[in-house]
Amino acid sequence: MPTVVECIYVLRNKRGGGHFKKGFPREHDAHLAFEGCSWLLRELLILKDLTKPTEMDELFNQIKVTKFKPNLVEEYCGKFVFSGDFTLKEKILLVLSELYPEGIELKNLVSGIKGKETSIRSAIHKLEKADLIVKLKRERGAIIKITSKGYNIAQKLYENKLKKNS
Repeated sequence: MPTVVECIYVLRNKRGGGHFKKGFPREHDAHLAFEGCSWLLRELLILKDLTKPTEMDELFNQIKVTKFKPNLVEEYCGKFVFSGDFTLKEKILLVLSELYPEGIELKNLVSGIKGKETSIRSAIHKLEKADLIVKLKRERGAIIKITSKGYNIAQKLYENKLKKNS
């Protein structure tokens, strides 16, 4: 057990080292950390006689593991950085689905995406007309939120990116 704990500790503190091919290092690291922690939990529960190995296997088989997604967008000092070439509409959907599912002020969304303000506002308007986002008006400015329809499209962007890198 100490070896697995040390492996997870080192992985957590030295992220990004030792990856040679294209892909998503964070995804690979997350899978390793998850499996290591699952193994540790199993062993500790068995060690303490809290459950039998067969019951433990059944329990862990019932846990649905979500797929780890690559970061297609990150935010630094109010600016959005994208890993890949995306249209303005796709960039807006990625920001809303991954960084601001609860919504973001229109002015912050516009200023955070690189490009002409008029082009960004036009893309927002088109997304709103297609019911992929909604604009909620407030006294202090508008809030932009993604709809479930828009979220589904953003998820397809992730799936396409994963297919390209497989």
